[in-house]
Amino acid sequence: EYFLYSQRKKGNPLGIVYPQDGMPLVVSPSAITSFAPHPTAARLFTDFIFIKDVQQFLADSEGLYVPHPEVTYPADKPKLSDLKLLTVDPEELEQRTDEIKKRFVEFFGA
Repeated sequence: EYFLYSQRKKGNPLGIVYPQDGMPLVVSPSAITSFAPHPTAARLFTDFIFIKDVQQFLADSEGLYVPHPEVTYPADKPKLSDLKLLTVDPEELEQRTDEIKKRFVEFFGA
């Protein structure tokens, strides 16, 4: 969705349709590994990317839904709470990893 949003901002005449029966929610976590060469800098960067101004920039420039509660979106972008979201239980996903990989190969032939 964010790709289409960025293309619309460039003037391309694209519409975005949100499926009424649900759309996947992809969460992009941020983490600092235990072996980070500069853990303090990593923590500062992580703090930085979650401040309101940066989150607003990501929403404005990329069309991303962000977790900051004070970020605003364009009028033509629905609120995340108004969309039916399809989520995955991480434990179920882990239990079904082999099945999912097999189906992926069957479907995509890879």
